[in-house]
Order: sequence, then C-alpha cells, then structure tokens
Amino acid sequence: MALPQRRVRAPHCAGAFPVDNSRRCTRLRTREIGYPRPVDVPPHSEQQAPPAPAVPVQRPGDRPTGAPGQPTARRRRPRNWRLIVAVAAGILSFFCSVGSVAGYIWYGRATTPDRSTPSLVVRQYLQATFEDNDPVRASQFTCGKPESLTEVQDTLADIHQRESRFGVKITVGWDSFNTQEQGKDATVTLNLLIRVPEANGYPSESQDHWAFTTANNNGWRVCGAHEVG
Repeated sequence: MALPQRRVRAPHCAGAFPVDNSRRCTRLRTREIGYPRPVDVPPHSEQQAPPAPAVPVQRPGDRPTGAPGQPTARRRRPRNWRLIVAVAAGILSFFCSVGSVAGYIWYGRATTPDRSTPSLVVRQYLQATFEDNDPVRASQFTCGKPESLTEVQDTLADIHQRESRFGVKITVGWDSFNTQEQGKDATVTLNLLIRVPEANGYPSESQDHWAFTTANNNGWRVCGAHEVG
C-alpha cells in the first residue's frame, strides 16, 4: 500500500507544495500571484564595471576641441618679436647717429676760434700771447708762426726778463681799438697797457700805441704788428 506524499510548507511559498527547490517554489508562486518573472542577478564579484567613455584620438594636424557645450578657444597669433626688436634697434641707431653728428658740430664750433672780425682776432691773439702765454693757441690767429711777429715777441721777452729779475708779476692790457678795413685787409690800432707792481703797493703803467695788420683768408688773421709811438 503506497504511503501518501508528505506535503510541507515551503519557506518561500504561501501555500503547501512538494519540497523541491527554492527556484521552483518561486516560479510557482510567481505563476500563482501573477508577478513578473524575476531576473537572475549575478553575484557582486561577477558584475562587470560599466565601459569607460570613448576618448577621441587627436591627430597632430587636428585642431583642439573644447568640452561639449563650450566654445572652442581661439589660438592666439604669435607676436613677431623679431620685427619689434629690429624696429627698436633701427630707431635707437638713428637717434645715436643724430646725437653723434650734433655733438661733432657742437664740438667743432666750441673748439674753432672765432675769426669773424679783425678786432676780435687781435684781442684773442693778445690774450693767448700775454695772458695765457700759449704760442700754440696764438698761432690760430696769425698768418704764419707767432715768432714772425718779432716786435711783439721782443716785448714779451722783455716782460719775462723783468719779472724774473724783480720777482714781480707784470700784467698787460689793451684798449682803444680802431679798425680800418680795405677789402680783405684791415689795420687795427690800439693802446697796449703794461702794469708793473712797485714797492709802494701802487703799480706803474706804461701805455704804448700799436698797429696790427690783418688779412681775411677764410677768417681774419694777424699778419704783422709794430709799435707806432
């Protein structure tokens, strides 16, 4: 005699069904209630990570692209620094050249003696001879060498001799200029004043009248000089 089949209440089922397995019980319950069939979910260790988004490959000739929704940044045009430096150097060179020319002209005017008039040339010649005792500068105002003006050189030698003999300083001055021009020649007359210190503290002064002949040869120059009394 066959024994009746034992029925037990499955732990996952609402009714009594034969003991089978949990999946079958679940399928039976699903048919019974009408729920959708559950999807088998693999264990956590077997789940796969979502695929990484694809990164576009940028070629050397491609333009860089910005993020989606953002405008692409424009490439700045490189500045031509070489051109700027070249222009600056050209301007600097120009101003340096202009400054050099201006300095040369100014130096030439400052060092070139003024021989514009006969009386001015005679004044500068007397100053270079008696005050500065500079024959090189005196030669800039004479037609030839200063030694060719023998009477002036004799007067200068006499003054140096008396200074050395008496231990004094003799000064020479001039005044009363008068100029007579005839074409490129001119005669300048003046008074030559010689002051000699004395023991009483008051200088003695002698006054001699001189005539200087000048000629205009690219500027006036002293060509002769003599005492006229």
